[in-house]
Amino acid sequence: MMNPSIREERLLTTAEISKLFNLKKSTIYQWVHKGYVLPIKFGKKMNRYYASQFEALLNDQRN
Repeated sequence: MMNPSIREERLLTTAEISKLFNLKKSTIYQWVHKGYVLPIKFGKKMNRYYASQFEALLNDQRN
């Protein structure tokens, strides 16, 4: 049985994150390189992200 406190969240591609938050792909790659967000890696070239990481980062920048 799954823990009800764990929220299910879909993994998104770089393109999906870019479109969702109106960010350039280069910005996403920079944030990953700087450690601001952590990708979920599937092999060497396939990364996915949780939107909540970007949402939190952008909210912190606004405050």
